Amino acid sequence: MNAVPPLGEIPGEALAAPPAGPAVLSGSPFSLPVAAGDGASHGALAGIARPNDLSASLLPLLETLGWQGDPQQVAEALPHFQESFDITALRNVLAAMGYQSDAEKTALNDIVADMVPCLFLPEGRDALVVAGLDADNVEAFDTAQGRYVSLPREAWTGTAYVFSPLDGGAQASVGEGGDWLGAVVERFKGLAFLALGITFLLNLLALALPLFVMAVYDQAIAAGSVQAMAYLAIGAGIAVISDLVLRTLRFGIFSFVGARLDNIVGIEVFRKILQLPAAMIERAAIGAQASRIKDFETMREFLTGPAAPVLFELPFVVVFIAMVAYLGGAIAFVPIVILALVGGLGLAAMSKIGEIAAKDSEAAAKKQELTIEILGGMRAIKYCGAEATWLGRYRQLSADAALRGFYLAQFTSLLETVSYVVMVASGFATVAIGAFRVEAGDMSYGALVACMILVWRALAPLQTGLVSLTRVTQVESGVDHLNDLMRIETTHEKTAKPAVRGLSGKEPDKKIEGRITFTNVTMQYEADSLPALDGANFDIKSGKIIAVLGSNGAGKSTMFKLLAGLYQATSGSVRIDGRDVRDIPPAELRQAVAYVPQTPQFFYGTIAQNLRLAHPTATDDDLRWAVRQAGALEDIEALEQGSGEWKRTGFDVRLGDRGSGQVSPGLLQRLNLARGYLKRAPIMLLDEPGNGLDQKGDQALMQAISNMRGEKTVFIVTHRPSHLKMADRIIWLEYGSVRSVGRPKVVMPKTPGNFL
Repeated sequence: MNAVPPLGEIPGEALAAPPAGPAVLSGSPFSLPVAAGDGASHGALAGIARPNDLSASLLPLLETLGWQGDPQQVAEALPHFQESFDITALRNVLAAMGYQSDAEKTALNDIVADMVPCLFLPEGRDALVVAGLDADNVEAFDTAQGRYVSLPREAWTGTAYVFSPLDGGAQASVGEGGDWLGAVVERFKGLAFLALGITFLLNLLALALPLFVMAVYDQAIAAGSVQAMAYLAIGAGIAVISDLVLRTLRFGIFSFVGARLDNIVGIEVFRKILQLPAAMIERAAIGAQASRIKDFETMREFLTGPAAPVLFELPFVVVFIAMVAYLGGAIAFVPIVILALVGGLGLAAMSKIGEIAAKDSEAAAKKQELTIEILGGMRAIKYCGAEATWLGRYRQLSADAALRGFYLAQFTSLLETVSYVVMVASGFATVAIGAFRVEAGDMSYGALVACMILVWRALAPLQTGLVSLTRVTQVESGVDHLNDLMRIETTHEKTAKPAVRGLSGKEPDKKIEGRITFTNVTMQYEADSLPALDGANFDIKSGKIIAVLGSNGAGKSTMFKLLAGLYQATSGSVRIDGRDVRDIPPAELRQAVAYVPQTPQFFYGTIAQNLRLAHPTATDDDLRWAVRQAGALEDIEALEQGSGEWKRTGFDVRLGDRGSGQVSPGLLQRLNLARGYLKRAPIMLLDEPGNGLDQKGDQALMQAISNMRGEKTVFIVTHRPSHLKMADRIIWLEYGSVRSVGRPKVVMPKTPGNFL
């Protein structure tokens, strides 16, 4: 990609080499070194629809920052469907790479050593990546020229973006006792103390109203002084305005913390789910997975609602009780007794609330799972005419969810009623005791009214807490679910050694060739189920084409899952080039194995974006090569979508969330194959690749497989005689056991005729 033409000429003398970074960028800054004899350009990043000076600065900036990684990580961090690459997109990409950024208005000649390396956006000129300074010059990557240059320290005004490593990144480790969320919240303790200080000031200001009322009754009215009332009103007005300002500040703190936690926890929960072993998530319902992501919604609402401030208000209840004791003496026992009674009631009700809330959540989750299942299989339901059956299932689950919701609402209403009665009772008790004290001359009428206000103010957090008890229980349950999820051990993809070249162009230490060995491999999905594979043994040399034959449930898919590292064998070993797959880093294994599933699955995005899921750094030439191998290039180039300025053609045509309604099923299957070819992995797994292909597509498939002979190890699940004849070996599976392994002419006579 080339940068847009410069807005103004930037004088400078080209440097022989960049001042920092492991590689020399030449021409387009997106061009990375490619080893000789590679046969394809794997180094060029792609995916930005309209490249500009900011996109051209991305890789030079990463190099000057000393970032170590591979182009795939950069490509995966690029924005999805963003037509233009602006400064926000660039900062988000750098954040994904592990760098935080700060913006500062400055001039080029005012940049100091502490700010380098940085991105400088001069006004009216293209972006510069400042890599070094000396007394007279600035060494920078000029995105207009696509090279490093030495510039005089001119007084160009603009904005400098300084990048520094994130302190631990967005991820947090599991704290003591497995409290992951607690470790995340710990990062906001400074804001928590600030909110606590503001709450203290708010409670002091809350004393102004009752004292104002007492002064009006006992002094202003008694003395008939209008001037005194005016002064008191001014003071009360100042207190009210101050209260409004402080509450706004506190609400801003809670909103900020809620938004930050929503972002941090939401991303980490989704990241964790993506990193979970396939064995843990493949059999789980979609609704159950969605409920994991929604667990934090309740906590976010708790933080931004009225319940969270109650936790900060409770410690200051003692201030109001002390003031009641000072003004009304024995009246202070009213809030103390009520606090004790209601607190005990709340603790006793917690277990019952938790039980009711858990049943309500379970019923809602089942209803959601069925809803997703119905919407996903709507076409099949209509084909079978089974609308009444599914409506009956939905009606039953909906009724159960409504009943559980009714019980929860009823219990919540009971708590609200109790809280109301408590407040009314506290008022009666205060008036009753206060009346005797006033009659005895121990306190004034103004003090009685002030005590009434103070008692209600002291009990207000308790009332809110009692009403929010259901929400507190849900939050507690959500926290437990999150911590349970985060305690699951997974292998982070980015910690594994990449199997592709990084920015330095360095090759991996050892290239996987593709020899596959199964030794007494047994695989059980459940402890009490029959083995999906039972003592499988075979040894396949690299570069061979292997046909896998067997009836439904024979173990073909399980074999592929074990080869791809999605599951681990219950016993025995699966080896690639003599290395147990359990010892191969997941990122390296993913790069070594290309899997083409039986049913194509495409996501909302362009054809190019869907293909690049297998190889994010693939160039346009790579895409054309892959679809040509699948026999789909002409069909893709003929595609059109939209009209006028929104018209899209070829690889820019967008697919729906399921790829439906955009291209034919046959073309989708060829794109499915092209995505597998694009990966250029040494091991290729093809699961019934001939499904949905016409004669032309099948011929292209056979030619592509033939081209792989001797270069890649190809496993193909198939029953087509034309495919079986191409195989060097056939593995015949039945009931999880390997019945025979050998050449086609040896194995085929042993197999039942109904396979073909």
